[in-house]
Amino acid sequence: MVPSDEEHNGSNRELGYGRSSSPIARLPPEILQGIFEMCCQTNGLHWKDWNTPALVLSLVSVLWRDIALSTSSLWSSLTIDLASCSGRRYHALSCITQLFLDRSKKALLTLHLSLGIRQEPEREELSILDALVQASCRWYDVTLRIQHQSQIGHPVFRPIQGNLPQLQRLAFLEHSWAHNPGFTTDLFSDCPSLSTLVIKPRSVITPAFSIPWQQIKTLRLLRAWPTYALPFVLLCPNIDYLELKEVGMDDGVADEVSLDYSGARIYCRAKALSLYPNIADEVDCIFRHATFPNLSHLQITYGDKFNWDDWNTQFISRCLVNSSCTILSLSFTSVPVRDEDMVQLLRLMPELRTLELEEPPKCNWILTESFLAELHVDHDHLTPTPFLPKLADLKLVVNVNGFDQMAFSKAVASRCLKDVGVDCIQTVEVRFMGDDDGVAGEICTYNLRFLKDTAVRVFVSSLSSPTHRPHC
Repeated sequence: MVPSDEEHNGSNRELGYGRSSSPIARLPPEILQGIFEMCCQTNGLHWKDWNTPALVLSLVSVLWRDIALSTSSLWSSLTIDLASCSGRRYHALSCITQLFLDRSKKALLTLHLSLGIRQEPEREELSILDALVQASCRWYDVTLRIQHQSQIGHPVFRPIQGNLPQLQRLAFLEHSWAHNPGFTTDLFSDCPSLSTLVIKPRSVITPAFSIPWQQIKTLRLLRAWPTYALPFVLLCPNIDYLELKEVGMDDGVADEVSLDYSGARIYCRAKALSLYPNIADEVDCIFRHATFPNLSHLQITYGDKFNWDDWNTQFISRCLVNSSCTILSLSFTSVPVRDEDMVQLLRLMPELRTLELEEPPKCNWILTESFLAELHVDHDHLTPTPFLPKLADLKLVVNVNGFDQMAFSKAVASRCLKDVGVDCIQTVEVRFMGDDDGVAGEICTYNLRFLKDTAVRVFVSSLSSPTHRPHC
């Protein structure tokens, strides 16, 4: 058992523990407190392992214990997995849970709770759950891994209804067995501060839940077929940020029609959209079914789990045209899109100010001679519709092999001259993949030396050889 405060302080005095002469002990308490807070962002509570960061820090010395006990935020992050416990071990877990709740005092709580595969909480678990529920007025960031809808319907959770004034982020991440799409609860109906939802569709949560959907500003959906995921987007009319990770159709699925989204077209007011796909349809899915009139920031990051040979930009292009949105920043990471398709897509973004492109490992799909030629501004023969006339920040991650450094430096130079209808570039950042000896970075720095006395910020660096499999 953890010794009481009096026992620990007494033992320290008996052993002569005082202010150590070591450098770390001479740090001001405010600095130590900041270090402790970084160490205690997660406290995994377990019945047999009491080596959680906050507890360890409180047992080192009198000084550290005083700081730990006076800093309630060190004890405010709790990760509890009830599935790892059984029998008399529940008592130990209950004690450490109560200890953290007591020492966190009035601090807002970050809670990660896993209930395991049982359909209802075990009798021994109820004391732990009851202690957490009694502190629900301090719940701030809650992640629930609950596999049965009957678990969240248990009476032990009933007191949280109407007692979640500080809850800002709520996540449901575990796949639910025997998922009932009509299951509902009003436990989270009164959450005045709730603004972020993280959902793995087909978890215990359903669109029938009584949640203040109109309050949600950030919505993240993880790993699901469109028919389960996209209805949640429809429920949140006021989101500013939408993130989809692996939401889409797989061509190899037999029952493809029933798993695709067939509801009303989604009118999404999100200003920022982030996609983390593994296959092409996980990019196209949202653009086939939604309109984004307010979209200004778009990010697509390829997960690199499966083969993805090529991507046709027809759906995203059609969506941008129909949405009449103004894209200000675009970020593509390892997306296998051809240079000519990328050029056509970027022509739909005349107000674009920030462009971030990271090529797939081993070869350059986008940053070819043809693309760099488009990036070059011909001031002698300026067209009425120049390519990316508002571009201010250009950030690239390229493969050393096949990248035309001379064409790139000329393109950058052409954008340092202010002309009618074309803004001057402000930031150029280039990172070279596979530049183990740093030669490519040195060449690039030399080629861009003419920017030294300008207002343009230049950053050039080299990365070691990529370890990912090649895409081409």
